[in-house]
Amino acid sequence: MRNFKELMIWQKGLEISIAIYELEAASCNHKTNIVKKLIMRNFKELLIWKKGIEISVDIYKLTSTFPASEKFGLISQMTRCAVSIASNIAEGSSRKSEKDYHRFIEIALGSCFELETQLVIAKAVNFVTEAAYVSLLSKITEEQKMLHSFMTTLKL
Repeated sequence: MRNFKELMIWQKGLEISIAIYELEAASCNHKTNIVKKLIMRNFKELLIWKKGIEISVDIYKLTSTFPASEKFGLISQMTRCAVSIASNIAEGSSRKSEKDYHRFIEIALGSCFELETQLVIAKAVNFVTEAAYVSLLSKITEEQKMLHSFMTTLKL
């Protein structure tokens, strides 16, 4: 396993070196902007990704208390939706264009709204306590706002 990790680290370093080398003909400012974009695209540093992970963990914990009869209903829907938030942020960060990146952030936002709807349904059928509902709704709403703000920073 160690050799694989070393290979992946070496490969990532090589990719960045090649990207910088290819920019040698470009102006200094342009090169700096490209390097900044490479660094900014580290999805693990984004608060929107971290919040998405937190929401996913909370949803898994919450749905573990749902009736077994909901395994292929709300449990499946809610966990897939929650996982989709952080997953789309991560996948979008790998895209070369801001337009593609924006689209994946839009999909993550859509998953947030879908999850909010499913949380409302879960509360309506008494699968969720008031305290859990308020706490999760607050996190989801915060994520929606952060995703929307993040989308406005991307240049299309």
